[in-house]
Amino acid sequence: MANTDVRISPKQAIVLRAMLDDPKKPQYTHGLAVALDMPGPTVRHCLRRLETAGWLVSGREPRTGKHEARNFYNFTPFGLKAAKAEIATWEFTDE
Repeated sequence: MANTDVRISPKQAIVLRAMLDDPKKPQYTHGLAVALDMPGPTVRHCLRRLETAGWLVSGREPRTGKHEARNFYNFTPFGLKAAKAEIATWEFTDE
């Protein structure tokens, strides 16, 4: 169930904005961490909180060859709409 009363932290806003660049594409913790120059555990915490709020869903990509299994995240329909509305209220200094 999606939570309509979620407080978004600045770090979560940065993660959401990055995910909105290509909202249909599955996002991985490591890829977001590298792109945003954030520690992986910080990104993972943001993603998990957004998943708990119902904004994201996660899946697990199976292990292939030398590559470990990885979790990926996608927006829920509610989460995509909520993220767009939320990010519209933020001012980012890097623009």
